[in-house]
Amino acid sequence: PEERICLKPNVVPLLPEGGAGERERGAIYVGRLSADKGVELMVEAWVRSGLEIPLEIVGSGPLEAKLREKARAAPAISFSGRLPVEEACRAIGRAELLLLPTQWYETFGRTVLEAYAMGTAVISSRGTAPGDLVREGETGFLVNRGDAGDLAARVREFFDLPVHERRRMGERAHAVYRDQYSREKNLELLTGIYRDAAAEVRDQPTKQP
Repeated sequence: PEERICLKPNVVPLLPEGGAGERERGAIYVGRLSADKGVELMVEAWVRSGLEIPLEIVGSGPLEAKLREKARAAPAISFSGRLPVEEACRAIGRAELLLLPTQWYETFGRTVLEAYAMGTAVISSRGTAPGDLVREGETGFLVNRGDAGDLAARVREFFDLPVHERRRMGERAHAVYRDQYSREKNLELLTGIYRDAAAEVRDQPTKQP
């Protein structure tokens, strides 16, 4: 029954200290290099729109060779390959913006939360699980799936903001993580679920022999 379902988000791993220090002007993508993640669309946005904003792509996958070839037309794009989680999060903490232009609904992953934990704003796709975590204009922006022009426009919009406003967006993202998705909050939610389940069993009438 619906009333017996409890929702608890995933918890992020222990993250490296950081996220509030020096930022490098640029965006980052962290994840699998496959069609469902929208990475080809992302590279297309840089190539077609002539974006000069640095974009670091972290990860590997079946599209890697194709993306590297396509990115030759966009000098601002660099590839870092697959990195350990801690190192990838450190890279997220150096960037001003994380991109996750997924083309399918997704599950409740951790990438957006890792960005929020590191104080990094996010652009993701409207109508997806990662996109549901983005507060439009507050912690990042939403884009239409499959629209490279829209993605390029929102990236430009973000980097056209004054530096302090971009930093403020990241700070709001970190506040959302701290208040709703931190490891402490996650433990509180988990123990609360167990507590409620135990109380439900305890309060059931005892069956007579």
